[in-house]
Amino acid sequence: MRLFIAVPVPGRLQDLLAREASAIAGCRGVKAVAPAGMHLTLAFIGERDASEVSRITEIMAEAACLAEPFEVTCGGVIAFPLRGHPRVAAVPCTGGVEQLGRMHYFLVDNLGLAEKNRFIPHITLARFARYDRDIEAQYRKLVRECTIRQRFAAESLVLYASELHPSGARYRKVSEQPLS
Repeated sequence: MRLFIAVPVPGRLQDLLAREASAIAGCRGVKAVAPAGMHLTLAFIGERDASEVSRITEIMAEAACLAEPFEVTCGGVIAFPLRGHPRVAAVPCTGGVEQLGRMHYFLVDNLGLAEKNRFIPHITLARFARYDRDIEAQYRKLVRECTIRQRFAAESLVLYASELHPSGARYRKVSEQPLS
C-alpha cells in the first residue's frame, strides 16, 4: 500500500482552499486537489507491505510526542519545484514550522526515508500535467489575488493510505495519533 503521514486540515480550510484553487482549475492540464484530499504532508513513505503498518504507526506515535497541539499559519501561493516549470501550486505554511520540521525530520530519520528536497511545509492546491502560457497567466493571477491567510490547530498526525485513480488520489485514514 502507498502510505504517507500528514497533519489533517480542517474542513472549513479545505473548502476555502478549494475555492482559491478553482481560479486555475478550469485550465486544461490543471487538476485541482479535492477538498477532502487537502492535508499537510510530513513524510511520504511510499509503497509498503501491510505488515509494516504497525511499526510505522509506532514511529508516528513517537513523532506525535515531539509537539503538543499547536497553531499552523498558512498563506499565499507558491509553486513547486521552486526552479523550472512548476508541477504543483500550494499554500505555504509560515507558522508552526519549527514543530512541523521537528516531526518531519524525526519521521524521515526513523522510517529510513531518502529526502529528495528541502522540507517546505505546504498544502497542495493543484497539480499541473503540463505548463504553458495560459496556465502561467492563471497561476500569476492566483498569486496576485490570493487572499488566504489562515490559522488552524495541528492536533494530530494521521497515517494515510493513498490509492491512485484516473479521477485523482483517494485517501483512507489508517491510524491517527494525537499530538502530546
